[in-house]
Amino acid sequence: MRRKFASLVLAIFMILAVIPSLSVAAEEEPKPKLIYNVMELNAVRDDLAGTYYLMDDIDLSTYGEWTPIGYSQDFTGYFNGMGHTISGLSITSSEYDYSGLFGEVTGTVTNLGVSGNIAVTTDDAGLLAG
Repeated sequence: MRRKFASLVLAIFMILAVIPSLSVAAEEEPKPKLIYNVMELNAVRDDLAGTYYLMDDIDLSTYGEWTPIGYSQDFTGYFNGMGHTISGLSITSSEYDYSGLFGEVTGTVTNLGVSGNIAVTTDDAGLLAG
């Protein structure tokens, strides 16, 4: 009887010891954000460390002057263009140290096409990133 009781107590302690690790395992990485339109693309600047997937081509030609994503703080996240293109990009202001769809990038931008017009008087300018 004592042996069964000791086994039961040991089993309970083992189960209780596993419960904290189960709650840690349940804390997953945040889900990537899917981008379908200009508003969602513009919102990338609200979380420069996020993970993003471009789900469609986006035309910025009616958007007007684009403010580079991460112009005052590096984009450190992950942006996968999924083979899509962002077209119609227009930046004519020289107020940004780094001009392009993105300003400064220390994260990863991959599988993305960008077309448009960058007309600035800064040395650090490009279509994709400054």
